[in-house]
Amino acid sequence: GTTTDHSTPFVTRHCYSWNETIYPATEIGGACTIEAISYHNNVTDPSNYLELEELSIYMAVSEKLYFMSPADWTPADKLIKVYSGENIILGDTPWEKIKLDIPFYYNGKGNLIVVVAKKTSQFKPNCQWYYTESEYNTNLFYGNDKSVSIAEVPPTTSDQGTRTTWYANIMLDVVYGEVSSPIIVSPNPIDLGHRPAASWTRPAKVDFSTESKTSYILGIESLSPSFMVSNFEAPAEVSKDNPFSVSVRLTNSNVVGDLKGKIRVTNNYDTDDIEIRATTYSPVSPDVWEKAEEVSSYPYNNTPDFDNLYDNYFLP
Repeated sequence: GTTTDHSTPFVTRHCYSWNETIYPATEIGGACTIEAISYHNNVTDPSNYLELEELSIYMAVSEKLYFMSPADWTPADKLIKVYSGENIILGDTPWEKIKLDIPFYYNGKGNLIVVVAKKTSQFKPNCQWYYTESEYNTNLFYGNDKSVSIAEVPPTTSDQGTRTTWYANIMLDVVYGEVSSPIIVSPNPIDLGHRPAASWTRPAKVDFSTESKTSYILGIESLSPSFMVSNFEAPAEVSKDNPFSVSVRLTNSNVVGDLKGKIRVTNNYDTDDIEIRATTYSPVSPDVWEKAEEVSSYPYNNTPDFDNLYDNYFLP
């Protein structure tokens, strides 16, 4: 398109804004990894440059073709934050190119949603952006000059925005081709062995790496109430030369017997469900290996079978 406007994607008439745009699958051209996105502006006068204090970009894949209402926002749990930057000047180049912090894998099975959230103290409505007309409401945005949270927190159905029938012109730097999850999990499956019920035991270490491709782990969660994950902060960059580890352990449950569950690992290419299992037993005494036995005579011959002891504790 050759027409410009200030409402997409940066809403330059407001200090704080959130803008969502739907790009149809036919515009993308198939499964690909998006590495950068560029927006086209009409600025020729430096006085119309816009300095952003903060800029965040999110992406998602959705079957949604258009925004059905002024509050039809993309749910927060569907969005992947792919870029976060500070002190950015807009308008100093015709095509504003933004290299993503986390490459986004578009699987080609839906439409692409791009979210632009920004903060600025400047009011520059003449900093405008080229767009293409659509027959649908493919753009949804809101903003004001007082609420910083607009650019920080994804809106909900109680937040009313404005819909328009166009989308900002973009260029994508992509690598075409389908990609399966590159994450290697060890051990897989995760077997915690025999563990005492309702007792603290040391966590098991789970390692993540890749064969070669760098990936980003965006979420790790237990799908079973019997297990929990700790020592994880998203996003975590993972590669062959830069592995990553988390701790997995049982919750303090009184359940005795065979326990099975799954750990869900979401990365920027796919989601993996990893099987996890353990067998819980009732300990002789809580939080110890076995109840202490007083030795009254020597030689002491009641030596345990160490090969069959459950190695669940660190001794001080």
